[in-house]
This record gives sequence, structure tokens and C-alpha cells, in this order.
Amino acid sequence: DMSLPPISGLASARVIKVYNDVWHSNNGKDWVSTTVQAPWSARCGHTVAVFPHLSRQAMFIMGGSDMSSFFNDVWRSYDGLVWTIVTSNAAFPPRWQHSTVAFRDNLWVLGGHVCRPPDNTQTPEAYVCSETNQNPGTFYNDVWYSKDGASWSPSTLGADWSARAAMSTLVFADTARENLWVLGGYYSYGLALNDTYAAFTF
Repeated sequence: DMSLPPISGLASARVIKVYNDVWHSNNGKDWVSTTVQAPWSARCGHTVAVFPHLSRQAMFIMGGSDMSSFFNDVWRSYDGLVWTIVTSNAAFPPRWQHSTVAFRDNLWVLGGHVCRPPDNTQTPEAYVCSETNQNPGTFYNDVWYSKDGASWSPSTLGADWSARAAMSTLVFADTARENLWVLGGYYSYGLALNDTYAAFTF
């Protein structure tokens, strides 16, 4: 099925409501509901990547937040309807607004954000991130990879690019080889980045 799968998300910046529905489309214009309630919890700021599993293309969803807790779980589906939990607690710390891409026969998770101080002395529920109280939370510049979505290893806990969330990550061929590129993102409230890194040195 060559349809496009939008998977859950945040309804509005003013109305905090998250979803765990799945929709698909063959043309990007006409959308059909796959399920209104997937087995993974409603969330936003998660990522989805298509990656081979048992000789089939599968969708992997990972991380995100329900606006109070942050997740590091991983789920897999071949059709967007039936989902299997791959791990409820991946090796990478919980986060949202990270980036995920399939690259060099692995799934990769890069960067992201969590409403928790760097020393982890407070839970996300007790530590409120906002511009008004000047608590930006913790931003990551770590990189993790996995061949199956279950077992994760750190490629680096401190990449050359600065800690950030909501960046774009893509695979692009530069000269003779494909590289992993990291572009932009933000590192605090109202503070955005417009830099570009060719991240092929992991």
C-alpha cells in the first residue's frame, strides 16, 4: 500500500488534546481512517519511520508526549491497524520532538526535548516547562541506532551539532555516498536554529 500515514498528534497549541488515531491516503488529498484508537497511548511530538522487518516494510512509531509524561516506547505495524509493542522502555531517554530516520540498515533517533532538568531531580509532572517561568527543560544532541527497534545503542551522546528539538533529518547523497543531514530546530522557547550538518561521522 503506497498510502501516506498521518499518525496522531496535537490538535491545537491552545487546546491541549492529543490523539492516537491513524489515517491513510493514496493521493495526499483524500484521507481514510485506519483506526480511531491505536493501542499506543495518545501523544504528540512522536516520530514515525518506515523500516524493513521480516522482509516486509513496517511503520515504527517512537517517543512523544501526552503533554504531561514523556515516552521512549517503540511500536511496529505493517498496516497501521494492528500494532505490536517492540519495547516499552528503549535505551534512549524519554523525549518528544526528536527526529527519526532509516539510514544504513538501522533506525536512528536524534536529539529531542524533555521537560526535565539535566540532573533529573524532578519528574516531568513537577517540572513545568514554559517561557514565563524560564524553565526550558533539557535538549538532547545524542544519537541512537537500532536494527530492530528493540535494542538501541548510542552512536554518540554529544554530537557536533548543538542540543535541539524539532529539527529536520534526511538522507541525501553528497558526492559519492549518502549522508545523514541535520537541519535547524530550536534550543529554547522562541530560539530557533538555521544551521546544517552533514552527520556522516557517527
